[in-house]
This record gives sequence, structure tokens and C-alpha cells, in this order.
Amino acid sequence: MSQTPPDPEDDRARALLAAIVESSEDAIVSKSLDGTIRSWNRGAERIFGYTADQAIGRHITLIIPPERHSEEAAILARISRGQRIEHFETVRRTREGRLITVSLTVSPVRDDAGRITGASKIARDVTARRFADDMLRKQSQTLRLLWESAAVLLTAQESVAMMQALFTRIAPHLALDAYMYFSPTGTGDALELRSYAGLSEEQASRLARSDLSRSAYGIAAARRERIVAPHIQESRDPMFEPARRLGLRACVWSPLVAEGRLLGVLTFGSCRRDAFEQGELEFLQTISHYVTVACERARLLRELRDTDRRKDEFLATLAHELRNPLAPIRNALQIMALSDEGAAFEHARSMMERQLGQMVRLIDDLLDVSRITVGKLALRKERVALSSVLESAVETARPLIDASGHVLHVGGIAIPYASTRIPCASPRCSRTC
Repeated sequence: MSQTPPDPEDDRARALLAAIVESSEDAIVSKSLDGTIRSWNRGAERIFGYTADQAIGRHITLIIPPERHSEEAAILARISRGQRIEHFETVRRTREGRLITVSLTVSPVRDDAGRITGASKIARDVTARRFADDMLRKQSQTLRLLWESAAVLLTAQESVAMMQALFTRIAPHLALDAYMYFSPTGTGDALELRSYAGLSEEQASRLARSDLSRSAYGIAAARRERIVAPHIQESRDPMFEPARRLGLRACVWSPLVAEGRLLGVLTFGSCRRDAFEQGELEFLQTISHYVTVACERARLLRELRDTDRRKDEFLATLAHELRNPLAPIRNALQIMALSDEGAAFEHARSMMERQLGQMVRLIDDLLDVSRITVGKLALRKERVALSSVLESAVETARPLIDASGHVLHVGGIAIPYASTRIPCASPRCSRTC
């Protein structure tokens, strides 16, 4: 029985395919349905670190982490059903034990009769791309958190509410369990706990006051330097003892300093992790800077409100002081109106009366505006003659007394108009003034 001679074209095609497989940068591997490796190209050697002699004949779990063995069983089950798997991202392990992220495309391999006898796998190392994607996602998340945090700090008017809202915003993203905000005491020799979260009342009471020379809170304030503490539960440093008692495993103490002035110390801690990543530490540093700016802004706003209040007090006082001489002047104008000194005199009197009326209206408006936000006035004390006080009071009240037809007597001190009844200048007026 004669055999069909081999086709040279087929041989060339197989040789070309083998060359393509060998030169591929991707790992191209074939395996049986029980997971035994049958072929292993140079791309697989480069990516996974095993030579073909080391890999062929061994089970594919050679490069699969133990926790993902069930994943491979599911892949083989799908291949047995004739299904193709495309762009499946997973984790594989190199000969050195390094975990890498790969994108897999797995196809069934059939014999001449069409039966599925194994699988061919193309694995592409996408670790760098995944790392870049993760970094981009983290940066986007960080920028969003910074934007939201800035919005909280710029809109909150009260420091305690501001700190609590900020912590609620960032805690889930950094696995934070507690924060504490300390501010200097009036004497500046210690710190007081002003705001906190994640602490019981008993724990907060023990931290109500912190010495500047012993705890991490006080040392960060005294040195004006940030303190980062990983693995706190394993540390025996006495400065971290308060944090250890709170159950914190990683902590950051950041002093808040504006123009050389210590505004406080902001502390973030976690009970679930032993350390913060570098990017997270930079994020917390930025947050601390934001808080410093917000606290300084709140201080400036308080000073502005105090200045505005003092301005209102001044305007109110000024309005009262300007108003006092107006009544005697008006009374004098009324007396001038009762005398007959010619047209020029009447013109001058009329002009004075108009200007005085305008002045009264302006000062009344000023007084009404200042009363809206007026606070307590500062009282300046000085020695004065009682007679001058009584004389000024009588002059101010005289128009009202005259308008009501009353007679005012002030005994014991000689004051004009007081104890004296002045006849009215008009010949038609019979009452006394």
C-alpha cells in the first residue's frame, strides 16, 4: 500500500507557523485537557522564567498561584465544551515568585476527527499597563477627594463641624478609623483635644490634654514636624503609647503652622492597616495644608467680624454724639424765629433750619443702620463736673420740655434755664419758657 508523499507547501507553512510562535513576545503555550503542558515558546520563557525543558510535562498550575487553582479548573471545563476565552485578565506567578497580571486568550485544540484534545493559550504580560491604569485611577480618585475636601473646608463655618465632615469624606478611601484635632492652650505649654472621631468618651477624656514633651501629639507640635508611625502595636517607643492604647496600628501627626504660628496638630490613624503608602501620606499632607488654610481663614473671618462689630459700635456712638447738640440748636432757631430782625435774618434762619433738618435725617438713617448689628460699647471713664453733665442734659431735653408746656427746676446748682423761667419773646404768647 503506497503512502501519499508529504506536501512541501504544508511543511513550509508549519515551519513558518513555528517560527512565528517562537518569535512572539507573548507566551504561547499548549496543554492537554488534564492541564499538562505540551509546548512552551520563548515568549513564555521570557515572561514566566521557566525554560521549555523545565515547563513541558508539568502541570499548568506551575505558574498559577494556589488561590487561583479553581480558576484554571473552570477554564478547562469551558474548553472541554468547545468554548473560547478571550482577553481574560488574571494573575500568574513567575519562577522567582513574582506575581504578574496577564491577559489570556484560550482556544480549544482539536484532532483530525474534530475531537477536543487540549487547549492553546496566549498570555500577554499587562502588569505595566494595569499598574498605569491603577495609578491613573488612584490619581483621579485623589483629585476628586481633594476637590471635595476643599469644598468642605471652604464652606464650613465652625471648626468642629468642618473636621468631622472632612473625616467622613476621606476615611473610607484610606481605611481611617480615627482622627484627633488638638489646639494649643492659652498659655501655649500644652495641647487640648478640640475635635475627634472614632474615640469613646472615656478615651477622649484621657487625651483631653497633651504635654508638649512626651506624646507624639506634643512632640509634633513642639518640633513643627510631621511624625509618621507604622506598625505602632509592635513599637515600644513611649511617644506612641497613647496611640497604642487606642488600638491604632498606623498613625500620622501633622502640625498646622501658619506664618510661624502653631494652630494645632491634626492626627489620622488606622486600626486596620500597619502603614500608609507614600501617595496616601502625600494626600494626608495636602489635607493638613488645606486644614491649616481653612483654620487661618476662619481666624481672619472672626477678626473681620470683630472689626465690623467695632465699626458698628463706633457709628452708633458717633450718631448719638452728633444728635445730642441738634435739639439745643433747633430750640435756638425757634427763638430766633420769634424775633424780628429783617429779611436777611429770616433768610439765614430759614437756611439753617433746612440744613439742620437734612442733618437730622442723615443722622437718623445712620443710627438706624448701626443698630442692626451693634454690640456692646466700650465705656471710657473720666472725671467730669456734674454741673456740665446736668447742663448738657437740660439743653438736650429742653425742646421736649417746652413742647409739652412743662417747667423744669434744678436746685442746688446754677444752670442756665434750670430754676429760671424765661418769658417768651412773642407779644402774643403769654406762656413762659
